[in-house]
Amino acid sequence: MAIKYHRIILNGYSKDGLLYAPSYCSPRFAVDGVQLPDMTDINFTLKDGYYADYMGADVTGRFVSERLKNLFQSYLKPFQKIEFIPILVKSNKYDDRTYYLMHFNKVYDVIDKENSVYIAGTDSIIKPVLDYHKIKDLDIFNLDSFCTSLVVSETVGKEMKKKKDDRRDRIMSCLVFGQIINPKK
Repeated sequence: MAIKYHRIILNGYSKDGLLYAPSYCSPRFAVDGVQLPDMTDINFTLKDGYYADYMGADVTGRFVSERLKNLFQSYLKPFQKIEFIPILVKSNKYDDRTYYLMHFNKVYDVIDKENSVYIAGTDSIIKPVLDYHKIKDLDIFNLDSFCTSLVVSETVGKEMKKKKDDRRDRIMSCLVFGQIINPKK
């Protein structure tokens, strides 16, 4: 049986809202693999739609609900150092909620550079191929430092889809399971 991984992508056609950072925040708000500044007093604002389990924002970052945080934490290995930093989200239309900035303390070197497909003449990858030996023990990981890539195993993906199908309150409605990435052994 082939091992499959899914890149998580926001569904641009959903009615889920966006999180807006305060104007003083840099567009490159969060970067994986580096220490983040104190975020205690930073409040985001929900606009243009509903709350969802995985929220897009006007800055870089993976913003997840408590439900999705708990699901991801149940699949993390003891050696994985991933922080879930609480962020208060305010809304004029709905209740205020706590979301979590999902921050990897390292960028995982998981790409099989020899078999990945690149834009001609560049080092920009169009279609990443994962190195099986580097991911075989991972269920959740990133591909780069921009805090936008998120890859989950088929096991986690099935659990996320089950949560989406089991509930009617917009669980995982924002997610599209992007290109399936089959690792090379």
